[in-house]
Amino acid sequence: MKRTHIILAAIAVLIILACCKLLPVSENGDVLLIDSPADLTEFARNVNRGTDYAGVHVILTGDLDMEGITDFVPIGVYGGEHYFHGVFDGQGHTIRNLSIVQEGEDANIGLFGSLGGTVCNLIMEDCYIEGAACGVICSVASEEGDAGILNCSIQNVTVNALYTDIIGGQFYGTVENCVIDGKGNVEELNGKLRELSEEIHRIPMNVWEMQDGKATLSKVQTVFPKEITLKLSDSYQGELIPCYCAREDKYVFCMPSGSWAGTGKLTVTFPDGTKEEREVAFPEGEELCVEKEGLIYTFRFLGSEHTPAVFLDTHAAWGRDYLELSKENFLPGIVQILDENGKLSYIGNLEQIKGRGNDSWKEEKKGFGFKLTEAQNLLGLGAAKDFVLLPGYRDASLLSYQVVWDLCREMDWEYAPESCFVQLYINGEYRGLYFMTEKMEAGELRIPIKETRKPESGYLFELDNVDCADDEIHFETDQGNTYIIKAPVIATKEQVDCCRELWNDFENALYSEDGYNEKGGYYADYVDLDSLASLWMFYELNGEYSVASSVFFYKDAEGEGDGKLHALYPWDVEHSFVNMGMVTDRMLLNTAGDSSNKLWIAMASHEDFTEKVREKWEKMFLPALQKLLDEETGVNPRGVSSISYYGEYFSEASAMNEFLWGEEQSLSLKGEQIRYWLETRIPYLNENLGKKEFFRE
Repeated sequence: MKRTHIILAAIAVLIILACCKLLPVSENGDVLLIDSPADLTEFARNVNRGTDYAGVHVILTGDLDMEGITDFVPIGVYGGEHYFHGVFDGQGHTIRNLSIVQEGEDANIGLFGSLGGTVCNLIMEDCYIEGAACGVICSVASEEGDAGILNCSIQNVTVNALYTDIIGGQFYGTVENCVIDGKGNVEELNGKLRELSEEIHRIPMNVWEMQDGKATLSKVQTVFPKEITLKLSDSYQGELIPCYCAREDKYVFCMPSGSWAGTGKLTVTFPDGTKEEREVAFPEGEELCVEKEGLIYTFRFLGSEHTPAVFLDTHAAWGRDYLELSKENFLPGIVQILDENGKLSYIGNLEQIKGRGNDSWKEEKKGFGFKLTEAQNLLGLGAAKDFVLLPGYRDASLLSYQVVWDLCREMDWEYAPESCFVQLYINGEYRGLYFMTEKMEAGELRIPIKETRKPESGYLFELDNVDCADDEIHFETDQGNTYIIKAPVIATKEQVDCCRELWNDFENALYSEDGYNEKGGYYADYVDLDSLASLWMFYELNGEYSVASSVFFYKDAEGEGDGKLHALYPWDVEHSFVNMGMVTDRMLLNTAGDSSNKLWIAMASHEDFTEKVREKWEKMFLPALQKLLDEETGVNPRGVSSISYYGEYFSEASAMNEFLWGEEQSLSLKGEQIRYWLETRIPYLNENLGKKEFFRE
């Protein structure tokens, strides 16, 4: 990020802080105190004006009586653009006599109209809500699954609406550990408090007690730890934060590779400010216990081998929440990288950390990218400023990426990527096993095209018929395909027109029966058949049907290469080796009903192309696949290894990832799935690639 952008971002933050009554508190981020009905009303206005309060702990300091306030507007108006994304903590206090009445089909109202954050420890009493889809605390979640209403009590309220569940009208978030009119089991309610506290950054939960035969939310808070950190003696220059395991009621530290040889300092901070400190060695499998007011807190340590660790630190305690709120959000920070032996291999400043992904961004485990302030060769991936962390969308094991890209290197695919498994931590909190790789970009050590401001420039293209954004430099061809110009980053209108003409000439020839366009150009005059046939064969082999987006091509500048479009290595491979119903069937030509895939079907209509596919299969693919399936291959750092090697070598890394994400599919299981796929599909392709009808619709 440029210096001017940093300055503007800082100014924007200062303006927001000035407008929103933010006060600094401890290490848990910022706090906003709500002391009066006027404060609550102003807070609602701030949210509806655009302040999302992500990472802010909003605290109700006492009971609020809203009697006589007739103009209260719900916090986060339904159908608007702005919602609350922090934590609204009632601390056992009561909002009473809130009355909101609205008419119309979109009168989806409550204390919150739409909610993107969490409401907890709040009592709502003697309230009246009238509208279309209403709940006394909230009407709807801003996005399904993102919002939560936890540990709240509703007493003597009336909700007059077509759609209501009292607490939430059409609320698609989480409602947990709440009671209506005291109907709840105190023992069960209190049994959930530690888990709920961990879900929202160890904010203390208010306990439940029986009063007059009803479950009542008390102002007494739990003594669960407010903060738990582990300072390692000689590796990560920060503090690790544990994951809470509800099923075992234990705090688990996921340790980077090599940490068993060291020591550390465990610090447990409680809500009253007291601390418990312990010097810790790391004998694998052993546990450590800390006691506080009769409660016992158990700590366990999980280890990983053979995987480097990437630590991204944002300087903001709730930076991860902010980054995961939207992939448009970004923060500066520091990156520290430990090699697979636990030794510090790099530490440096980051221009930005940012979320990434299209469909994958909708999943809980997010993908990230980070940008260094200057180019560095991290973990042998080649000197660059930009790196990508893939989360394993649709393949939690990430083995599909490893196998496909190892095969690319084995087959000497042009610009085949460098990549490796890493364990990712953000602000010291373990986030799982990721696949770190080069970014698909132009550059001296990436795709070395010569960029100019003239039409004769080199270009990097992305075929994207699915997720192309309006603000990206792109064009649509006569055949309906959309291409994004990834490089040059800023393209002139003349360049865009030139690129559109090039792709139109190619596609119009490709889609024709004889392979020639109206200008007399043959389709193979515009494209490198070797690379295009290799990519086609990869998709067909793997059963990867996501071929309408994230498909990349480059073209050298005039005078620098052959002047043709070249297909780059496969980027999206999350569907690979999955659909067992296609293991003995055609893949690309069975997608004829999908208009966005017709480009690939058109390729197969030309006999010289199918001959090139067969040639690539026999001379390039089969030898590489044989090495993958052969146990004698063993470990090959510069190409493909034996399929069993991956599961064995990365077994502990896989187990640690499964602990956090609960994924049933381990690296070993995925390896066996890939083996079955290939041992079944290779004979099928051997038998059918020689048949002309295989390539016909």
